[in-house]
Amino acid sequence: GQPVKNQELLEVLDQYISNQLPLTKFIKVKAHRQRPSSGQHAIWIWEGNHIADQLANDGRKMAESINPV
Repeated sequence: GQPVKNQELLEVLDQYISNQLPLTKFIKVKAHRQRPSSGQHAIWIWEGNHIADQLANDGRKMAESINPV
């Protein structure tokens, strides 16, 4: 119901992935949830999201240390 955030960036990413990594699949997951108690697929998605969140935070911290705001 809302406009897509960072649409131009997402379009460039989509084009790159379509050409270079065609088997890549994006799955929307709700962030900051507790680890699922069952369901191997749900746990796998949760773990991947948890790792992606950690990498994003690490990258932000690294960028801030190079160019403090």
